Amino acid sequence: MADESIITRLQRAVDNLVELRIVTAIGNVKLGGGNQPDPDIDYARNPEVILTKIDLVQGDIVTVFNPGLMAPEFETLRAFHAGREAQGLEIVRKNIETVLELLKAARAGLLQVPQQPAPAQPTPPRGG
Repeated sequence: MADESIITRLQRAVDNLVELRIVTAIGNVKLGGGNQPDPDIDYARNPEVILTKIDLVQGDIVTVFNPGLMAPEFETLRAFHAGREAQGLEIVRKNIETVLELLKAARAGLLQVPQQPAPAQPTPPRGG
């Protein structure tokens, strides 16, 4: 991978922009530890979840609600989730623009993959 060109890396990044997932969960989280310091959803404890998957290539959008979250008292939560969907799509749009700009710069030769520094050569002793 070290000799992989920046263009190849950017093209792979574009190829991987396929699906956006937005998850809003209530309660039941597990605290991370070790290599995973952030909390994560504890699916083993059946959290109440709203999940949206957006296929960025075909444009398909699927949203799944825990039935209990359809109650009127969760209207604010559903609105929050809808706002996160909009934020997510905006982030993806900006990321695509950035990757495309980087790809253009790389193709124009304006962007180079950083080279590994050469090992330092020992300085010969002076006089003596």
